[in-house]
Amino acid sequence: MSILQEKAMLINLSIKKASFTKKDKDETLEVANKHAILLKKVNVSKKILESNELKKISKICNKIKTYVEEKSLAWETRGLRILPTALFMEVNKQCNIYINEFNDIVKEFIDNYDTEITRAKIALKTLYNPLDYMLKDDLIKKYCIKINFYPIPDKNDFRVNLQEEELVELKKQNEHNNNKTINNITKQCFNKLFSAINHMIERLSDKNKIFRNSTVNNIKELIEIRHVLNITGNTELVKRCDELRDNMIK
Repeated sequence: MSILQEKAMLINLSIKKASFTKKDKDETLEVANKHAILLKKVNVSKKILESNELKKISKICNKIKTYVEEKSLAWETRGLRILPTALFMEVNKQCNIYINEFNDIVKEFIDNYDTEITRAKIALKTLYNPLDYMLKDDLIKKYCIKINFYPIPDKNDFRVNLQEEELVELKKQNEHNNNKTINNITKQCFNKLFSAINHMIERLSDKNKIFRNSTVNNIKELIEIRHVLNITGNTELVKRCDELRDNMIK
């Protein structure tokens, strides 16, 4: 078992929500004809629905996305991120809290859907088109947040019929890729830490900006999470985090 398989897992966050921005084909055609340009050169879109619930839905989606990104690191496969096993219980619990909040807001939105359509009809005037709006049963299917966890695959487990020489070459390639992945994980830890520090330095050096204690607290939290995200046990990162933490205590 590799150090990654022992100390980490993969996490996948999937967010699905409906879009209420629609292309108005009639208006698009009218604008194209008015300016004598090709139809493909113009696109007139409209917001067919706006509500407080939609703003809340977007806000909670951003919350859970930011939270997962803060607690994990990018993985080599798009959509997947690497999460320390030490954070599994905490992340799983918090994500479920966000998902329940998301589901409650979506239900509230669906309950008020007909009322919001009536408001949209007044606001859009001649641009209103009843065919732009899907039925409630179809709309509810457009909303979903899923969080899944997976073990890190064993790249040396080849379930194919290969010659010994070919297996040796494949394992050699995978060892190189594993080292590359580990180096990338360490690099991400350093980059996130130094990015936060640079942000604090910019705040301190700009007399026109207000410096808040939350900036320092954010860095303290980041130092702690860097320790956990330091899956490979990079000693230099541990040293830097310890030095920063000690200096901030003084």
